[in-house]
Amino acid sequence: MPIMCAHEAGNSGDLIKHEWLTRVLDWLPPNGSYLDAFAGPTTHPLSVRSKTRLSAAPMELKLLTEQRPAIRGCSYYGSSLLARNKLAECHTIHVYDENNEYGADYENENIEVESRLEHGLDALGLGDYSLVLIDPDFFFQPHPDKGVLDESNEDRLRRFWREVADYPHALLISLDNEAPQSPHAGRYNLDLDLVQRHRLIVRCIVPPIAETGINGEDCCFRELIYLPEAELNDDLLARWRLSSLRRGAAAVAETLGLEFRVVPRPTYGKDAVEFIVD
Repeated sequence: MPIMCAHEAGNSGDLIKHEWLTRVLDWLPPNGSYLDAFAGPTTHPLSVRSKTRLSAAPMELKLLTEQRPAIRGCSYYGSSLLARNKLAECHTIHVYDENNEYGADYENENIEVESRLEHGLDALGLGDYSLVLIDPDFFFQPHPDKGVLDESNEDRLRRFWREVADYPHALLISLDNEAPQSPHAGRYNLDLDLVQRHRLIVRCIVPPIAETGINGEDCCFRELIYLPEAELNDDLLARWRLSSLRRGAAAVAETLGLEFRVVPRPTYGKDAVEFIVD
């Protein structure tokens, strides 16, 4: 059974996901479009512990600047509102979430609901977003609220990774890996190897952190995968993006009080944030 831990806003997984999202959004083309396929609420309450840690983050953490208005009110922006606040009006922002209760919040923030989807993991089949964020609560095991992948849903799993390999635009994929040595994780690594034959992949892994008092930090490794648009063929631009993501990952490591390591393959050590480029 999966470990069912409540994820408190501003936890370690949020920090790396939203730090990279903040940077990746800058690379959208003019009039580009963004889809948050597992959007959730636009804002979340922020605990004193999370607020204190985020407020003391290094200046290199760009997320701090984006979240500062929310922090003052002891709240935390979700991915969709981060994007809305950061992007110009010429960029379109769409969301999908199985929970329909957030519709009024999206409308108030000029965020459109993607009505063509029945499941967030089918988002790549639409094919027309400049950037898609895929962020299910649990990727390897079933979850009662999200209904995401398990062994009974092999077709969706295979289709998803094929679509990742073939998708022409940028992707940001966030997942919780509670057992890197499990059969589920082994299958995931094989799928990633397949994708790497077709596309550049940049990964960051944040280990579980014990005794912080912030819910959701001690139960799993938080993995983040960035895939730039397939047509990116400018080596200088690619290196510039990699440098930016590396600095963001290092800033998250400093915020969390962890070491930062650049490694060729994941080691899943529990004392460092790992940055991996294929």
